[in-house]
Amino acid sequence: METASMHRVGTITAGITLIVFGVAFILNVFWNFFDITTIIRLWPIILIGVGVEILVSSFEKNKVVYDKAAILIMFLMVGFAMFMACWDKCVIRELM
Repeated sequence: METASMHRVGTITAGITLIVFGVAFILNVFWNFFDITTIIRLWPIILIGVGVEILVSSFEKNKVVYDKAAILIMFLMVGFAMFMACWDKCVIRELM
């Protein structure tokens, strides 16, 4: 009996997104490498990553399942990043 393999679309993009945004925020916090608005402007990369992952998985013979939790977590993370960037730019820097 053959078992059907399954690919969950969104998990690879979610992992890469977490790594990229984490590294960008660490570089910003410790070395002020990026301007926080640059990090905010990178959010469309998530849509591109999910789109590429959907296209690649559609050519595979595996069953494709969308990982809605991973995609939701990515967008929540982007919203949180935008909120923290606005908080840093508008509130914290005005107090300094």
